[in-house]
Amino acid sequence: GTWTDRAVDEHDPRWAFGPPPRNKANYAWVQQTVACMGDGGRALMLLCNAALHSDSGREAAARRAWARSGLIEAVVALPGGLFADGRPPSSLVLMRRGRPSQDILFVNAQELGDDVGFAPSGAVARRLSPEAVERIVQTYAAWRRDGCADMPGFCRAVPPCELEANGCALTPWTYVGPR
Repeated sequence: GTWTDRAVDEHDPRWAFGPPPRNKANYAWVQQTVACMGDGGRALMLLCNAALHSDSGREAAARRAWARSGLIEAVVALPGGLFADGRPPSSLVLMRRGRPSQDILFVNAQELGDDVGFAPSGAVARRLSPEAVERIVQTYAAWRRDGCADMPGFCRAVPPCELEANGCALTPWTYVGPR
């Protein structure tokens, strides 16, 4: 939503990927986070999926610049219904400065949620079982250790050239094929 009622200062050093639109807080938060990362720093962000594929105006330019920055290490698409406030499906984005590989690990964990009833919003409530969380964590750890990951329907490491061929979309389902 709207994160400022003032004009965005295009010369603000935080806007390394271009000034974010005033009505889209996602790219302001992404860039604020990146600006605060030190050398070798890491960050983990929970973002709505729309921020990972939006093709409108400044958002598209900022997303492409972010995707090309070499900071994104992994993107994990989570199932909808994990949060009681009824927010739409989201993804975890792991970032790291000075990482050795430019490939990005994409994990599509959207199908791992177990239905547990209904949220106060009326939406279906889900949770990730400890086994599902462990699968995600172990997949990431194995990829970091071995540098490869390709489990159809679940995860895949994607090189920069393929990212470019897909318009720098950062959605796991773009790269992780069916089982």
